[in-house]
Amino acid sequence: KARLKFLKLNDNHLTGLPDGVFDGLTNLEYLHFGANQLTALPDGVFDGLTSLLNLGLGYNQFSALPDGVFDDLTNMQHLSLHDNRLTALPAGVFDDLTNLFTLNLRGNSLTALPDGVFDGLNSLIRLQLEDNQLTALPDGVFDDLTSLKYLTLQGNHLVGLTANDPLFARLPSLVDLQLGGQTEAPEQPEEPETPEEPEQPETPEPETPSGELAAKIAALEARIAELEALITTLQEREPEVVISTRFIPVPVESE
Repeated sequence: KARLKFLKLNDNHLTGLPDGVFDGLTNLEYLHFGANQLTALPDGVFDGLTSLLNLGLGYNQFSALPDGVFDDLTNMQHLSLHDNRLTALPAGVFDDLTNLFTLNLRGNSLTALPDGVFDGLNSLIRLQLEDNQLTALPDGVFDDLTSLKYLTLQGNHLVGLTANDPLFARLPSLVDLQLGGQTEAPEQPEEPETPEEPEQPETPEPETPSGELAAKIAALEARIAELEALITTLQEREPEVVISTRFIPVPVESE
């Protein structure tokens, strides 16, 4: 196991990696497990792989990288993270890769880069950032890339960025800069307006009867009260008498 130098695990439908899966592979120089279905890397998964020169992680489903995931890979020369779902990079994620020649981050969903993310990578020759969702670049983000020859940034949202931008002023070795295909960043959907409460129909106030009608109603109510009192008195005096308070319709004779 310790003598193994080449390990390729591409196209195996892998969905996860066990903890310690690469432990003891101290002589491993080439490790590729692209085109699988991996969504996350275990913490410390590459610890101890100090001989590794080439690491391929493309065509998976990584949306994030653990802090310090590449810290032991001080001799690595080629790193491919293309065609994943990365939306951000941890600060300092490449700090220990001072021997790196190529870094491929194309085809992710990066919207921004951390300040100083490429600091110290003065051996880097090729950097691929095309087909992301970058809308801006930090000042001086490329200043340490004194050996960089090939830089691809096309297919982002860096509208208005040109080869004369100060971002590229400290790249003395640059021979190929790709900036085409920039598009406006999609507008964020507006918050839906809260619908206004429908107006409640006004409850019509009861009409006040006219003075003459009001007087008649009041007289009728008084007469009804007198009748009710009379009925109550009669029932107390003659409890055996049943008094009906129902209205008895009077037949109307036809003419």
